[in-house]
Amino acid sequence: MKRILIFLLIIISSGYNSNAQPSTELLPETNKVALNNWQVLRFGMFIHWGPVSLRGTEIGWSRGVQVPIEDYDKLYKEFDPILFNAYEWVKTAKDAGMKYIIMVTKHHDGFCLWPS
Repeated sequence: MKRILIFLLIIISSGYNSNAQPSTELLPETNKVALNNWQVLRFGMFIHWGPVSLRGTEIGWSRGVQVPIEDYDKLYKEFDPILFNAYEWVKTAKDAGMKYIIMVTKHHDGFCLWPS
């Protein structure tokens, strides 16, 4: 077992170079105009809105922690994404100085704001 660990350490360390730079070969070209426009806007809001918002906790990570699993998994039955005032949300964001809003319509917990 000790020999295997030493062998693995040698293999891993031989490929390690602390001066190596990450390869940009496969990265897409950045749209400089779009990036600049986004940087000028600076302050905005991402809305992650789903059933768990009924419990006032962060979406997804609260399952089984802040919200019992049995409760979390049934919240979609209570959630009605029609009953909100979009104009009020936008006005609040604008009044705070926000320049953009991004609505996350499908989050990692699997809930979609449209039938799928």
